[in-house]
Amino acid sequence: VLAFYDEQIVRMPQDAPSTEGLGGVRLSLEEAFALGTPDISITQEELILSGDIAISRGNYLLTFTPEDGEPVVVNGKYLNVLRRQVDGDWKIARSMISSNVPPAE
Repeated sequence: VLAFYDEQIVRMPQDAPSTEGLGGVRLSLEEAFALGTPDISITQEELILSGDIAISRGNYLLTFTPEDGEPVVVNGKYLNVLRRQVDGDWKIARSMISSNVPPAE
C-alpha cells in the first residue's frame, strides 16, 4: 500500500491526528490492519489534472473482518492530491477521508 504514497505524504484520517511521511502512514495503516482483514472498494467520482498535480475525489466502502468477530463496514468519501514523480508515476501527496456513518452515541 505504501507504494501508492509520495515520500512526503500528509495523510489526514478521520478521528485521528494527521500523519506525515511514509513512516507515519505505515504506523497508521498497521493499526488499521490490526483490526482485521481489510477489503476496500474505491469509486472515483472526479479527477482534475493540472500539470504535475491531480485531484481525485470519490467514495469508498471498507470492510474489516476480525478473526473472531463480525465484519465492520465503513463507507465514506475521500479527497486525494497526487503529484507526478520524476519517473512519471503518480503518487498520493495529500489524503483526507471522512466517514458517511454517523458517530456512535
